[in-house]
Formats: sequence, structure tokens, C-alpha cells
Amino acid sequence: MPAAVAVALVPPSAAAAPGELNQLAGPAGCIIDAPTADCTTGRGLNGAFSVATSPDGANVYVPGINSGAVAVFRRDQDTGELTQLPGADGCLSSRASVSRRERAGAARARGGRCG
Repeated sequence: MPAAVAVALVPPSAAAAPGELNQLAGPAGCIIDAPTADCTTGRGLNGAFSVATSPDGANVYVPGINSGAVAVFRRDQDTGELTQLPGADGCLSSRASVSRRERAGAARARGGRCG
């Protein structure tokens, strides 16, 4: 069973306390490496283990150890919703190929990138 790997983050102005994070409702509230009705599907997230946000808060990076990739998301500054960048920009990989699960999802590494 795949694990949810990322949640959308609300902007600080919407949080109850400075630095507090809240999960958005519905599919916008989680991103997962396999299709489900409850979450948005992402690429390069198999084995995700941490989350990094760019200093300006505009982008979020999630490494997937089993994917050998880093998923790249744009973060909406008003809502906090995460959207994976399209194509190769949304999934960077150092491997020549990605996991069987990701191949089934049509994410393939090309030129050091997947997607």
C-alpha cells in the first residue's frame, strides 16, 4: 500500500499560530505516488522521506528514496496548495530508470530526469 508523501501547506496568515502547518481538505491535502480517490497523484515520490521548502516559500522539494528522484512542486502563496511542475521539471532523477510502480504511472527517467 502506498504511503501519502506530502501535504499541502497553508500560508502562515491562515495558521492559528506562527509556524503552524495545516493539511488542506480533500485531494489537495495529500499527494501520493499511486492513484487514489482521496489524494492527488504525484511522480517520483516512492519512498518519500523529507520535505524542503525554498527560502521564498514558492517551491517544495520531496526526495523519494525508492524512486531515486526529487519531486518538485510549486506552492500557491495564497492557499498553500502544492502543484507538481509539469514534465521533466517536476521530477528530477539520477537513475536511468524509475521504479516499476512509476513506470506503470508513465513516469520514466530521461536524461537524468523523470516524468
